[in-house]
Amino acid sequence: MPSRCRTDFWRRAVTDPLPDSEAQNKALHILIIEDDNAHVELCLRAFRDDPGRFRVSVAKNLRAAREILGTAPPDLIISDWLLPDGKGLDILPRTDGNVTIPLIIMTSHGDESIAVEIMKSGAIDYVVKSATLFHDLPRIALRALRYWENIQERKRAEATVKESENRLSLALSGSDMGMWELSFPSLTGFIDSRAAAILGYPLEGIWTTCLDWDRLSHPDDVRLIHKRLKDYLEGRTPMFESEHRMKHASGEWIWVVGRGKINLRSPDGSPLGISGTIQDISARKKMEQALYESEKKYRFLIEHVQDVVWQTSLDLTFTFLSPSVETLTGYPAEELIGTSLVRLLSERSAAGIRELVSRRMEAFAKKMPASPTVFEIELRRRDGSLCWAEVSSNLFFGPDNAPAGFQGISRDITGRKQSEEAIRESEYRFRELFSNMRSGVAIYQPVSEGKDFIIRDVNRAVERIERVRKEDITGRSILEIFPGVVEFGLFEVLQRVAATGTPEEFPVSMYKDNRISGWRDNFVYRLPSGEVVALYEDVTEKKQAEEAAASAREWLGIALRAAKAGTWDWDFLTGKLTWSPEFFELFGMQPGTPATFESWRSKLHPDDREPAMAKIEQSVRDHTYLWNEYRIILPDGTIRWIGAGGSTIYNPAGEPLRMSGVCIDITEKKVAEERLLLQSQILDQMHEGVCMVRAGDNSIAYTNPRFNIMFGYTPGELDGREISVINAPLPDQTPEEVAETIRAQMIEKGIWNGEVLNIRKDGTTVHCQASIIAFVHPQFGQVWISVQDDITDRKQAEEKLRQSEQFLRQTQQLTRVGGWEILLPSGEGRWT
Repeated sequence: MPSRCRTDFWRRAVTDPLPDSEAQNKALHILIIEDDNAHVELCLRAFRDDPGRFRVSVAKNLRAAREILGTAPPDLIISDWLLPDGKGLDILPRTDGNVTIPLIIMTSHGDESIAVEIMKSGAIDYVVKSATLFHDLPRIALRALRYWENIQERKRAEATVKESENRLSLALSGSDMGMWELSFPSLTGFIDSRAAAILGYPLEGIWTTCLDWDRLSHPDDVRLIHKRLKDYLEGRTPMFESEHRMKHASGEWIWVVGRGKINLRSPDGSPLGISGTIQDISARKKMEQALYESEKKYRFLIEHVQDVVWQTSLDLTFTFLSPSVETLTGYPAEELIGTSLVRLLSERSAAGIRELVSRRMEAFAKKMPASPTVFEIELRRRDGSLCWAEVSSNLFFGPDNAPAGFQGISRDITGRKQSEEAIRESEYRFRELFSNMRSGVAIYQPVSEGKDFIIRDVNRAVERIERVRKEDITGRSILEIFPGVVEFGLFEVLQRVAATGTPEEFPVSMYKDNRISGWRDNFVYRLPSGEVVALYEDVTEKKQAEEAAASAREWLGIALRAAKAGTWDWDFLTGKLTWSPEFFELFGMQPGTPATFESWRSKLHPDDREPAMAKIEQSVRDHTYLWNEYRIILPDGTIRWIGAGGSTIYNPAGEPLRMSGVCIDITEKKVAEERLLLQSQILDQMHEGVCMVRAGDNSIAYTNPRFNIMFGYTPGELDGREISVINAPLPDQTPEEVAETIRAQMIEKGIWNGEVLNIRKDGTTVHCQASIIAFVHPQFGQVWISVQDDITDRKQAEEKLRQSEQFLRQTQQLTRVGGWEILLPSGEGRWT
């Protein structure tokens, strides 16, 4: 509930000096009356931080408080509203009805009716209990004492002024004041014409008794008028003075001030008459009300505005700070008052402020007009963090017109500075992106109503694509730097976009002049500034690649037709199948036949349909390459073998997107494989041993079962070993030399026949009749096929026969007996 007293308190408490006791560095005696121990502790804790300034006494009730008042009257009383033995207001000490010690009432209820009762009863302030309140009690106490001192000074000054005005009004007869007189005890009197004019009534009959005066006074002011008069008559005031409202003849209420003194006393000293003046103060009251409203608004702004209002001395010591400084810096205003602004500044800002103060004082010395200066400073908050403030300041002057200090307003611009830094960072990133992006960016300024364009900026990609330097082309005409731009068609697009503001995409076209040429893909748009931007790419390599790809596709079609192959594509999302023309031809289908799974499936051999589908499903499921071999039935009934290979593309979730591949005619391969299979079966059943030797390195590639048995090896054991492993050493040759002799004849003639002595795995020898021929194998390339027959028994029989013949000849020589032999059935004979 604002009142003039509380508004005046806030105004004066900020600007007036401390009471004399504080100014003399004397500890202020504070009496706290509170019956709640927790609240007492919070109060004591608040004052404990400044024991040199405050001395605190505590009373739990009014009785104990009165004992303290009798022995050590305090400078200030802070009392709870309700106490065990009464109300806090009951403690107010009074002299002649006037309060002699200031009182602050604490209440737990922010009730307006309680507030009115407290203020009317003589307390100078009331506060609502809270954690913040207890913490701020020292500050509240200091402000209350300043307010109390201001009240006392004002009362003394008002008494002096009133007495002086009264004497002056009595002495001056030609003033605009009206005169009045009142006689006692009849309470009759009169007013002069000036007084009647003030009230707008004719002189005759306006007032004859005090009751007439009461009827003209505002009902709310009558009791006050009587009290003022009584106080004076009983000696409590040096003169009668009352400001109150009276009804003008027009019906309006006007404010008047009445002053008077006793002008006649009886022998015993009793007053018999009082005379005085009456003056219309309506204008002054309106001015005071306007001033009050202005002060209230100003104080509200000071206390609630986010900007910091401040004042310093010439050495930058704070003399005033609005409460909002705590939001900005973290320091309460009271803590900073009396300290230097430089304490809050960063080192860089402190140097700048000193320089600024020096320049301001030099300007004043040169009698240059003082004007507000706006600048930015960096402050260090209580928590150590930094913040920025924008300051508008100026000199203010004392009564002697000499500079008294600086005053101004500071605004927190930390957010703005951060935004500016973010913008700078964004601009830096944009510039880096602009300079380093692969696409060319050129900015043009239309001139001569769009008849030409000046190059304002280009990025590095433009320098690379067009083989120019930025500093050589900026500020010059596009027609000069790129003379082929009109024929190219881009110049017309730039003109349209500059005129309409509608972006346009300029399709891929070939640019050519006497210096450069290439394919360009442009997108053009207009900036808010009116400049036109061309964002483009050099697609020359892409176009060349597309042409190469088209040629490759043409050659691929030729190759596919020559290889009897066709391509296919399967889109899993849409289920669409796409077949190349060669695919239709390969499967014996007419071009235009619907490319569906059913069309494809109907061409498969009945025995191969399910296996073929199973392999496709397995490939998609296992993320493996597809290789499928199956038979198809052509329209004429011919069977054709197809080999189908393909790969699947998946999304990040592992779901298939599409599968693509190729189908080739592998009929000849299948026939060859069947022929080889038959040959292999024949080889496996042969009585002779057969081995296949790679011609390049004499390594064994294949041996049939008979060969493995002949030499004592298990199937596959000889694969990859040198053929010399089965050659037995001869008296004049090693196994390797034997193998090399046979190899040399094979290289020369491509065939070899003869007997060869071989060796088994167990070391025993075996005589073989060998026939070797050259052959080109589809898998191993150039090979030699060796067919070997075990002739060991024959060789042994021949050896026995030789030995028998030798024995017979020796016997014949010893016995001189001749021998004969007849060969049947020819009948030929032979004699020894």
